[in-house]
Amino acid sequence: MQKARYAFENPSSELANISENLNRTETFVNILAYLQKHARARFYLAGQYGSYAFLETVAFFKDSHSYAVAGGIEFLPPAAGYQGQTSGIRGSVNLGYKRLDILDPLQKDYAGLAGDIGVSLGIMKLTALRLFFSRGPQFSVYSGRAYYLETSYAVGLSRSLTRLISFTYDFSYLTNQYSAEETVGGIALPK
Repeated sequence: MQKARYAFENPSSELANISENLNRTETFVNILAYLQKHARARFYLAGQYGSYAFLETVAFFKDSHSYAVAGGIEFLPPAAGYQGQTSGIRGSVNLGYKRLDILDPLQKDYAGLAGDIGVSLGIMKLTALRLFFSRGPQFSVYSGRAYYLETSYAVGLSRSLTRLISFTYDFSYLTNQYSAEETVGGIALPK
């Protein structure tokens, strides 16, 4: 179980009341189970419960609970060899279902697929191609809405020059999408 309490102070200018909007307690309980039948790969099943409880009345519209269940496969590096070795496949593939239940009835809940893929493929000796994709809801403490949908793509090359030095080049693209309905403090705004 993880529990974190966020307490912010307001700047001296007092143009914005940061503490009223951001002070909160986040609690998460995670369960993880592995099944490993092969030295280079293992399957897993994960579950998570989370809660976001804001401390000030002005931000109560973001109080929520999250539920997630996911499964996937993790590709493990070879047991022998040094860290720069790039042969084979490494990383993980994770797919699941996530629900974000906003307690304020005027806020829209999220329920749907979420997951990520982060793999490294050895394409030549000491050179690997890295691929990453992620999509799912992210809790938003900075806006009038409680969450946004984040989609991230990345591709890169990594070349081991020595045991301690490697050259890496990555290209990534990230989009964040809030729901179409404009709300502030749980109140729908006209379009």
